[in-house]
Amino acid sequence: MNENPSASLLPSQFEVLARIGQLLARSLDAPQSLREVLRTLEISGHLSRGMIAVVDPDSGDLSVYAVHGLDHDDFQAVCYRAGEGLLGRILESGRPCAVARLGEDPRFLNRLGLYERDLPFIAVPIHFSGTLQGVLAVQPDAQDDGLLDERVRFVELLANLVGQSVRLSLEAAQERRSLDQERDPQRRTVRHRPGFGNLVGHSPA
Repeated sequence: MNENPSASLLPSQFEVLARIGQLLARSLDAPQSLREVLRTLEISGHLSRGMIAVVDPDSGDLSVYAVHGLDHDDFQAVCYRAGEGLLGRILESGRPCAVARLGEDPRFLNRLGLYERDLPFIAVPIHFSGTLQGVLAVQPDAQDDGLLDERVRFVELLANLVGQSVRLSLEAAQERRSLDQERDPQRRTVRHRPGFGNLVGHSPA
């Protein structure tokens, strides 16, 4: 009797979901926990090249936030506008995207230079409190085996788990920007405030 491939897929998925749930529950550092999620997906979930992009609250664009396998300097400037490429389509529609062979989809922009063109690609929206907060993208380790739809549903469950951590990261980034904006006027005021250096005359010797 032939074994149903999806039957062996489900137990491993539940195990990965449990590990990631525990990881997110015990970590107070949202950015670090998201990086650990991507690492766990590659090691235990056979979903490599994990990437999380977040919606920039100022521009509304998708900005790449974390990538397993790349240093921060390699992706910090990468972003996608609504409707631009595979990820921009998710920002525009709010619906997941799955490609059986990535290189065959003309919407693939390859801005990260990371993904394998012969492998599938899955990207799903990250929602929190009904609002699109970002996108989670992964690439299965092997060529399509007919279970792409099952893997999409699994990645959607993962996106639901990481939604709160993404939201916490966005709130922390917004707080840092607000603090920087408050400090700049204070610094300008200090530079122009009368002080001893401004009271002493400066003249050629």
